Amino acid sequence: MTELRIMPQDGSSVLACTRDPQDIGERLAAVGVRYERFAARRRFGADTEPPAVIDAYRDVVQPLVDEYGYRRVDAVRLVPRADDPLWLEQVRQAGETFRAEHWHAEEEIRLVVEGRCCFYLHIGDRVHVLVCEAGDLVSVPQGVRHWFDMGAVPELCVIRLFRDEHGWRGAFTGEPLPDRFPRLDELGVQNAH
Repeated sequence: MTELRIMPQDGSSVLACTRDPQDIGERLAAVGVRYERFAARRRFGADTEPPAVIDAYRDVVQPLVDEYGYRRVDAVRLVPRADDPLWLEQVRQAGETFRAEHWHAEEEIRLVVEGRCCFYLHIGDRVHVLVCEAGDLVSVPQGVRHWFDMGAVPELCVIRLFRDEHGWRGAFTGEPLPDRFPRLDELGVQNAH
């Protein structure tokens, strides 16, 4: 289930909470963040490769590429591997990188096509905690400080769009702010799919 919580930057309380997609979109638009829903039509098999994911959502991706001039589109799929003990450690290390507050020199746009994840958007003296599920599109504006959590054992597929042909590049703030906020698994928001 998609949920937006607005909290002070000290993480001490919840100032607002909503699960209504229209309300989420309006609240995020008020701080310059694009949020909308799209039809997440299917789940993929464990062996589905990223190009097949992108092709399955070409009707959603191509208009964004055409309108905004994105030069790189990729898909990241994380499917738990019980038979590979190194997988969880590698994913944990990658997750800690994304859980550090950072910003980008270009807007960050993500389409969640499977699973769930959480964006923490540090805007002014508030943090907008957005738990996303399949069918959520979120675009974090250039320069907005944020971090991302995919859970302790992620099962997630996102399509990422970039203007920079090299893909993901983050500038880390070094701030300890993420430690003040509950992780995705601690928020108690269940996946509806």
